[in-house]
Amino acid sequence: SQDILHLKSIVKGTMRIVDCNGNEYYSKELEAGENVFDIHQLHAGIYFVNISIKDETHVEKLVVIK
Repeated sequence: SQDILHLKSIVKGTMRIVDCNGNEYYSKELEAGENVFDIHQLHAGIYFVNISIKDETHVEKLVVIK
């Protein structure tokens, strides 16, 4: 990803972007449906997207290129 992150969700939840050390760089609420997030302020590198819905958390790797 470079500047925009697209996420689809069937229910509301929260999304956090953290680095390998657990430092949080971005946090937003997820709405049901298509979600678009502007992540242009992130430096190039590897991050983790933590998606929390109800009592479950899913983690995906995010590679930001510039």
